[in-house]
Amino acid sequence: MKKLTHDTAPATVGLVKRVRSELKSEIRALGHRIDSKLSLIDSRFSATDSKLSTMDSKFSAIDSRFSSIDAKLETIMTMHHRTLVLMEEQRNENRIVLDGLNNLTERSDRMEGRIDRLAAILGG
Repeated sequence: MKKLTHDTAPATVGLVKRVRSELKSEIRALGHRIDSKLSLIDSRFSATDSKLSTMDSKFSAIDSRFSSIDAKLETIMTMHHRTLVLMEEQRNENRIVLDGLNNLTERSDRMEGRIDRLAAILGG
């Protein structure tokens, strides 16, 4: 006959049921712990998603501000070009007036020369 040891002793049905019950209990507890950890991970992902959404809205606001600045810059550039055109028109008008004044000055100089010659002939 074999010597009965702990490893070779037959298990009773009651012992097997208790071991089975303990194992099932431990498996359920492990499942609850896993569920708890998964819930924690889900909440962290939700927090991260919320932060990313906040960042997205801030970036959208910044993009909107850049668009506004671009529009204002375009308006300024349009006004600048309009001012350049007006300056060129004014320069052309000033040339016309200056040419007219030069003609008047030359005519006046010619008239003064004639008057001086006439005065020299009559007075002299």
